[in-house]
Amino acid sequence: MEHEQNSRAEKEESCNASSASSVESEEGTDSESSDKMSTPEKLTPYQGKRRSFGFFRCPKCRDQAGRSVEWASASSWANTYQKCKTCYTAVYPYRQLKLEKGAGSKERKPHARNLCQRCIETGWPCY
Repeated sequence: MEHEQNSRAEKEESCNASSASSVESEEGTDSESSDKMSTPEKLTPYQGKRRSFGFFRCPKCRDQAGRSVEWASASSWANTYQKCKTCYTAVYPYRQLKLEKGAGSKERKPHARNLCQRCIETGWPCY
């Protein structure tokens, strides 16, 4: 009789241990997928935290000569788009350069806050 009770206890322990290991493996899978979700996708060449100089090219718009509509902005950020002035399509920069202190002129052109993702999301000018 004691032998039967011991074998039942052993079976229950092994069953509990196997279910615990399956829970751990499921939790590991969940944490791995959440890690993937928490890391931002690299949508731009520059991945720093500071502002950069970005070059943009709208894939939809063409000028009168048939060339893509292009523009440059000194208010370009990592993984953020600017909207095209013509069709309002979200466009990510295809090239970004690090801004250097003292390299630009003191006069600034007005920043189109209604076309900038960062300005729109924060509600404040991003420069």
